[in-house]
Amino acid sequence: MALGLYSSSLSGIVVLTPPGSVQALPKIIKNANMSTEFHFDQIENQIERIEEDLRKSHNDAAAGGATEKTSQKLHPGDFFITRHSNLSQTHVIFHLISDESSDSPGEITSRHPVILGLRNILKTASRHDISMLTIPALLRHEMSEDMTVPWSIRRAELVFKCAKGFMIESATWGGTEINTLQLLLPHNISEELFTTLAGMVSNVFRVANPKFLCFD
Repeated sequence: MALGLYSSSLSGIVVLTPPGSVQALPKIIKNANMSTEFHFDQIENQIERIEEDLRKSHNDAAAGGATEKTSQKLHPGDFFITRHSNLSQTHVIFHLISDESSDSPGEITSRHPVILGLRNILKTASRHDISMLTIPALLRHEMSEDMTVPWSIRRAELVFKCAKGFMIESATWGGTEINTLQLLLPHNISEELFTTLAGMVSNVFRVANPKFLCFD
């Protein structure tokens, strides 16, 4: 993937991250450190720099008497970016903050902060030559007992339709067109639900051969 850094066709992935301090999932840190990173700082150093920038922004706002409160904490819909040349499938990771409980999935709307955060990610990707983006189709990385088939269908339909709308809207933003959107599903999804969601992709996006990925 390192050679792809010098092209105008970069790839990115959206990974859900808990709210609070700037942190990456342990599995991502482990994978990023399995080989040498020659082009960018190691992921821990990138995260440390983001934390420093966040503290500086907070302190500057406080010193300037800003009327709006700023926080050093990340909230749902916020995201931060790490860059990589040594991962096999992506150059950029968008760490999207989500506070949804893993064992108690709720209902969300198109105005939910995480959905709006996804829109901002697509906008950022379009402006920085990222033409292929992978997103979690259910805004979850693992299935739980509470994620029933009807709930999963409703959630997928919302994410698919919002993503399609954002991609259409991106034509007015300028920058690179996102011509490949990959949909990531939990690895423990049932075959029945997988088939149902694959059919939904064809209907929503009007494509003949949709591609799903499973998060492991």
